[in-house]
Amino acid sequence: MLVYQDLLSGDELLSDSFPYREIENGMLWEVDGKWVVQGAVDVDIGAKSFS
Repeated sequence: MLVYQDLLSGDELLSDSFPYREIENGMLWEVDGKWVVQGAVDVDIGAKSFS
């Protein structure tokens, strides 16, 4: 699996496991993606809360 990174920020942009289309002879890529926010998950483990 290839993972492509942004040269300026170093963030991961896309991988070859998801569909993308090359535009302008490979200079631009169009990718269908989604926004993911890390650390914003509220997990309820069912434990009893003591006040």
